[in-house]
Amino acid sequence: MTTTDTKDKITYEQFREEWLDEIQNGDLSTFDKGLRFASKLVTQWLDVTTDDDDFVICDGSGDGGIDIAYLQRADNDSQGKDNDSIEGDTWYLVQSKYGTAFAGSDTILQEGNKVISTLLGQTHHISGITQQLLEKLSVFRQQASADDRIVLVFATTNPIDQKDRQALERVKVIGREQVMPGFDVEEVSLMTIWEALDDVEPSKLTVPVSGQFVEQSSGLLVGTVSLIELFDFLKSYQSKTGNLDQIYEKNVRQFLGNRRKINKGIANTLNTNPEKFGLYNNGITIVVSNYKPLNDGAITMYDPYIVNGCQTTRTIWQVLDGKLNAGGTGHDTAAESWREGVRRGGVVTKIVRSDEAEIGDITRYTNSQNSVREQDFIALHGGFQQWRDDMASEYNIFLEIQRGGIASRKAWEKQHPEEQKYDAYVNAFDLVKVYGAGWLSEPGTAFVKNPPFLPGGAIYERMVRRESPEPAFGARDLYAAYRIQCAADGIGFGRSAQNTRRQSRFLFYYVVMQMLHNVVLLTPELQQPAVPASALTEAVLKLSAPNNQSQFTMLCDAAIGLIDQYLTSSSINSAHNEKSFNEVHGGDLNGFLKSSNLGKENHSPLLIRWIAQNNQGFASIRILTVDGSLGPTQREFVAQALITS
Repeated sequence: MTTTDTKDKITYEQFREEWLDEIQNGDLSTFDKGLRFASKLVTQWLDVTTDDDDFVICDGSGDGGIDIAYLQRADNDSQGKDNDSIEGDTWYLVQSKYGTAFAGSDTILQEGNKVISTLLGQTHHISGITQQLLEKLSVFRQQASADDRIVLVFATTNPIDQKDRQALERVKVIGREQVMPGFDVEEVSLMTIWEALDDVEPSKLTVPVSGQFVEQSSGLLVGTVSLIELFDFLKSYQSKTGNLDQIYEKNVRQFLGNRRKINKGIANTLNTNPEKFGLYNNGITIVVSNYKPLNDGAITMYDPYIVNGCQTTRTIWQVLDGKLNAGGTGHDTAAESWREGVRRGGVVTKIVRSDEAEIGDITRYTNSQNSVREQDFIALHGGFQQWRDDMASEYNIFLEIQRGGIASRKAWEKQHPEEQKYDAYVNAFDLVKVYGAGWLSEPGTAFVKNPPFLPGGAIYERMVRRESPEPAFGARDLYAAYRIQCAADGIGFGRSAQNTRRQSRFLFYYVVMQMLHNVVLLTPELQQPAVPASALTEAVLKLSAPNNQSQFTMLCDAAIGLIDQYLTSSSINSAHNEKSFNEVHGGDLNGFLKSSNLGKENHSPLLIRWIAQNNQGFASIRILTVDGSLGPTQREFVAQALITS
């Protein structure tokens, strides 16, 4: 069974029906459906999880118009980054308008003004959660740089129309005048997620661009587009689609979900010498399904995608939008001089007619001379594609390597009931993080960072780099990570969990694999003087087999007991007694668990000692048999499953 057999493309309506299925089914109130809808949509759009402590749910009485808030922090991981690259912090404030809750432009204006009033402290009777959020937002506004933003997001079932987008612009102008210059308004819908998929019908979108072009060869136009003309093109695209990010969907996946990495040099040139922009910039590449020259020199582009120049065009969009759409009826000599420079400034532009098969190569080759890392090509990465196919054929599991892929696949299956269905559906990146936290002992980094786990990242490279004769990393390892993930889900780790289990999911992956490592190491029959990653994978697969559930449960229960004690402040070997907990993290458990040094001797020596003590107990405590006699030790009981399976 393969995952690429969706020859008959699913429609948006089919995708929407499947995506909404879990929200509409069940005995849920309208309020709960709206909250579940917003949470699912926003997490897929921004590629985050509700477990993240920067994900705040305010929905309910006294929410001040803010249903969900999420702080997308700047990526401070400097590995592989251009020295000129910076990224601001962004607060996303989400208004959930599920189903009939959205009534067009009136809803946008009313709810937009409501949120702005809340941000300005003009809303009374707000909840405690919203009050805490407003205190953070107040500090954020006071210390915000030019790269920081607050984005009001309207989350709707279906995309809004042109009239509604005009209302978005009106709210944005008000927000920039009253809240902060970096205030934006966006809309996200199920169409946003659907259009990001590779297996959807092309939109047949046509957008014109003005400029001076010469046809260099069949299917290739090369020319210059002024900054104003490029900005007008981007505005036209956003107006027609409602989602500017869609134009980068054939580009590297890093730029999905409004992650804006702005080059200081680009922004500085735009602000100070826009007329010289073309001298300092390498230009952009746009792939299209077709193009057609017009009599006035403009080019009509069919289904345009920017595959090289995301950073350039995003910066142009942000700078020009902030200056040209700021409002004001007065006259400013400096502003007029700047506008004249923008009119003279240009961008070298290539328009390439290409079919779908060529886009991946064009994307890769046109970015090869830039500071874009291999980790930015997730959708193009052969490793993930191979693992997807192997998970399907070997385990009948659908491995999602593109957001929205699970809903898309399920919708396709409903349209083809005669085809075999998958037994499970799982996100590939989630499994990579499980593996990194457990097999590679990086629970803190897995909790808080993404780049190290992507192709090109340090932890990812450790994951796939194995010495012969150890087998190459593959679907077998991901399936083992899936079994550990299922165990954690069954226990109840995550946001819905009580007490510290909400924050300790990655710590569980780490602890259970540390204990399993000790079992393998101390079992002579396994002949493992050192325990390579592949041996841990085989141990997990044996333990998670149906006939070994008792041993698997015993190991997981031991890990749970260890974690519960470690996170209890009154325990001797408690995280609260770690030196770094107090001196480095100021008693903040969340910060402590997100440290990249979690599980390292210099950061959490009590954890290391507590695991060692539990391993000793696991090796000495005997199990009572049915007749009341003493049986093997817990470690021996687990080892039996590894030896005999």
